[in-house]
Amino acid sequence: YTYKLAFSSYNLSQASASAVVILLISLGLTLFYIRYQKAR
Repeated sequence: YTYKLAFSSYNLSQASASAVVILLISLGLTLFYIRYQKAR
């Protein structure tokens, strides 16, 4: 979705915003997973 948004319709601002959202979600899930693994 982000790739199509950026390079098909040249909507770089919205594509970068969606990339940041994906990054933040991935970071949150990663931190949660690391803390869960340390607790075990």
